[in-house]
Parts: sequence; C-alpha cells; structure tokens
Amino acid sequence: MVEAPLQWELKSINNVEVAWRKLKEKTHSKGIIAKLKCLMSAICSHIVPETPASTTITAIKDALGSVFEGGAPMIEEWLIILLLNSLSDGNYDWVRKDLLGFMTNTKIVITSKDIFEWIVMEHCEGTKAIESTLTAKQ
Repeated sequence: MVEAPLQWELKSINNVEVAWRKLKEKTHSKGIIAKLKCLMSAICSHIVPETPASTTITAIKDALGSVFEGGAPMIEEWLIILLLNSLSDGNYDWVRKDLLGFMTNTKIVITSKDIFEWIVMEHCEGTKAIESTLTAKQ
C-alpha cells in the first residue's frame, strides 16, 4: 500500500524511471528496509550478565522508536513484548515467567516502566551474585 503523500508525489511525475527511483527511495533506506532492520535489532536483543540491562533496554527503545517514528499508539505494547523477549535466552527466563504471571492477573496493571525497573533490579542482583561467586573462587 502506498501512503497518500507518496501517491500524491508520484501523480505529478510523468517519467516512469523517475517515479520508480522515488518509490525505491521511499521504501528502501529511508523506509521499509531501515524499519525492518531496526525491528530485527530490537527483537534479537537479549538481557545478558555481561552487559548492563539498562544499555540493552535503551537499545531496544531506540530501535523501536525508529520503527514507529513520531510514536504510535501501540509502542507501549511493542516495548513490553520486546522487553519480555529480551529475557528469553535462559539467563533471565524465570524473570520473564514471573512478569507474565503478574500480567495475567487482571487486578495488577504492569507497564513497560515496571518491567524496565524489574529487569534492571534483577540484572544488578544477578551481577552481584556472579561477582560474589568469582571473588569466593579466588
């Protein structure tokens, strides 16, 4: 589907080559391909002990912001999905299950901010535990 502003631009062009170039420009690096790359980057991001959780979450938020330029009504829902997905590599799967448990309770409203804070807290606790273990081994 061609957006109305692009369709209006294409109507004023009489040359097929110029029209094709304009369409390609709008749907390639400045459009669909770039958005898909950003979405793929956000989907493939995972919370891991070696990287601060806030860094990964910020990367997810930035990539998602590029997908929904100017903000879309569903950005909060997408952010929650991607944050939960970032916990699915095994290190933090239990946190994801806990959060999903809370989200299924209709009496509790969980926002992306709540999830963000919980992930950062659990990541810090996990990092402290790893450091303690490593220190004890020395």
